[in-house]
Amino acid sequence: MPRSTTALGVLLAVHRLPPTAGFEVLREVSQRTNRKLHAVAQAFLDWALGQPLPSAVGRELDVAVQRAQDPTQRQALTSSQPASQPHP
Repeated sequence: MPRSTTALGVLLAVHRLPPTAGFEVLREVSQRTNRKLHAVAQAFLDWALGQPLPSAVGRELDVAVQRAQDPTQRQALTSSQPASQPHP
């Protein structure tokens, strides 16, 4: 099973997110930390096994999960900005 699928399952269970929001959280953390999705997934799986999260990943994960859990902000996760524009 791919790391991203396993990480998605852990993310959904830990934070009680719907599947589409869970993937968007991983994608957003990947983009905002300038890390490949598989690297973010591996860091999250390592965290689930007791390792510390890299601080940038943990910080962005917290923000993305809060957005995903707040229905008024969920649109921010599903509307993508063009790659050429910086994130706010």
